[in-house]
Amino acid sequence: MNTNKKALLFSFFTLLTSHVLVKTETTIVTISGQQVMQDSETGKRIQKELQEAQQELAKPLQKDQVTLQKKEKELIEKKKKLDKEAEEIANSKLLSQEAKQSKYEELQDSARELEEDKAELERLAKRLQAEAKKVETKMSQMYQEKMGNFDTKIKTTIREVAERENWHVVLMEESVVYSSSKISKTTEIVKELNKHEKNKEPKRRARDEDNNQEPSGLNIF
Repeated sequence: MNTNKKALLFSFFTLLTSHVLVKTETTIVTISGQQVMQDSETGKRIQKELQEAQQELAKPLQKDQVTLQKKEKELIEKKKKLDKEAEEIANSKLLSQEAKQSKYEELQDSARELEEDKAELERLAKRLQAEAKKVETKMSQMYQEKMGNFDTKIKTTIREVAERENWHVVLMEESVVYSSSKISKTTEIVKELNKHEKNKEPKRRARDEDNNQEPSGLNIF
């Protein structure tokens, strides 16, 4: 084989090898889940719905809290008044011993009422704590439901975009020690999610109008 043929075959082999390497090159990209949550319209909507739900559930608790604080203040004032009256009776030089005893008995009646008020206040505080626990549990369930649905939606969207853009490996930036910003594709995922959100909005608005009520926020997608 002469030199020209060898050179031609070598060039062909090099070209073929380079083509194969390009074809089989692995494309690795990263996605920031936190940024997707903050920047996507779906993520913003979910955060707003959770905040509004928490405020709505907390309204009765806020009223009870005001009542509790008012009763606590009244209880403190009653206690101060009783202590002051008891001190005045003890230091009075105008009252006889019998009169003092009579006054003490009246104070004892007031003290018993004070104890009853204290017991009622403790019952109110316990009930308020129990209701707050229920709100906390309900909010936790709502959060898990919404975030679970959103997580599924993000993964589905990533798969769709990865197949379309020929990404071979997608890593979450939060679980990677280091990744270059050059391989981050978070913006692309946010754009795709926003596109889905925009398409879903008319249907969601129509459903809410049909139900003739405020959006419950439970149906996310």
